[in-house]
Amino acid sequence: MGNRAYLIKTSKEKSEGLFESNNDIPLFWLTFLDLDTIEKVGKNLIDYYNHCCDRDDDDEEIETVNIKIPKHTFIKNAIVGRQFIEENYPDKVNLYNDFLKYLDCEFDETDLLELNILEIGNFDGMENLVEEIKNIIKNIKENINEIHPFTADESVYSYVGYDDFMKNKFREYSHDYSEYILNEKKELNNKEQSVKDQPNTNTKVKEKFKNIFMCIGGIAFIGASFFEIVASSNYFMGIVGIIFGGIALLFGVLNLKG
Repeated sequence: MGNRAYLIKTSKEKSEGLFESNNDIPLFWLTFLDLDTIEKVGKNLIDYYNHCCDRDDDDEEIETVNIKIPKHTFIKNAIVGRQFIEENYPDKVNLYNDFLKYLDCEFDETDLLELNILEIGNFDGMENLVEEIKNIIKNIKENINEIHPFTADESVYSYVGYDDFMKNKFREYSHDYSEYILNEKKELNNKEQSVKDQPNTNTKVKEKFKNIFMCIGGIAFIGASFFEIVASSNYFMGIVGIIFGGIALLFGVLNLKG
């Protein structure tokens, strides 16, 4: 289980989740924000978060506080966001363009983009999260690449989020996103197969000891059989014992070598 964040499309008729993130707010989502939006909603986020932490189960339910952005606003903010991505994450430019075009197609002019980030506040408190978002917005606007924890080798989900649990259409829209998911599945399957193919260490040790025991037992059986022949002149039992002892010794040696 993790702390989730959600990107939601809200129209007059309904709200529907488009993307989900686990334990972070994806970078592309952050490029849609501006300081004015956060200043207006920041106090409400903090109050709601603190109220939810302190509330009893019998308390009256209150409407969840999300960050709400009209389409024309997040599209305008994305123009600056694209410049930041081009400068600092050039290998993610195509992915960013796909993401923005996809949202442009999904959202009507009267729809709202909503970000539910309440669970992310569980890490360091909502007050600190709001301040951190403000600093990130400033850095994006000023093209300063000091946005922890994003680096060039981050998972694609840290930029876009997951579409698996939501509408599940972005992978059909974006070749880069779909290709990343396919490669990730291949790597996971290869790791699982590698584990299956790798002999169990405990089994190998047990087999080794069993073969050593067969060698020792075979030698002992041969020795005892010679003693039987010399001591009691029981040639038949002695020869049979030597044959069985030799077979055990042979199998033990061959298995150890193999």
